[in-house]
Amino acid sequence: MGYIGKTPTPVPLTSSDITDGIVSIADLATTGTASSSTFLRGDGAFAEAGGGVYESALFHVIDEKSTQTQGGALSSGTNNVRTLNTIKTNEITGASLSTNAITLPSGTYHLQAQALNYKTASARLTWRNTTDGSDTIIGMMSYQNSAAGASTYNFISGRFTISAQKVFNLEHRVQTTESTAGAGYQDDGLDSKSCIYADVKLWKIS
Repeated sequence: MGYIGKTPTPVPLTSSDITDGIVSIADLATTGTASSSTFLRGDGAFAEAGGGVYESALFHVIDEKSTQTQGGALSSGTNNVRTLNTIKTNEITGASLSTNAITLPSGTYHLQAQALNYKTASARLTWRNTTDGSDTIIGMMSYQNSAAGASTYNFISGRFTISAQKVFNLEHRVQTTESTAGAGYQDDGLDSKSCIYADVKLWKIS
């Protein structure tokens, strides 16, 4: 409605004009759920405090062998399934390890994995969905002179989503067969610690 007489002069509000505690969470335009474990971000969303899933939703497995034990064979012309025999951390309900195969429940995951190879020339890792028969993530290539007796690491990382439970293998394809230590050369008496030849970390991020 209009004013009778002179239009009043606008007076801007300041923070001192608002009584402390009068604005509640319900009065704010927010998303997410307010709780003792969340905080309100600058974009108006409630999110988990700290590192979130990267602190509490990890599945970590390795290939661990006793000291001075070779990593085993890698053969050319085939996708070698890397040995994974030890669970270091399991914070994901429904995740499991059996005979080198990792079973994961539905969700979105971030993968970081690495594995040694020795005297195999060109090499690459693949994260293989054996349930569906498909390659989920393809890793970086590496090369070393197979005649020189050198070792290299192959790395693979990425994000993927599965809508139902799936089974995965870490596969290693190499150019040259090494029948004893293709998957890693033993420590040769360096110390009495275990030899680690492959390492897989999976975080369930949603």
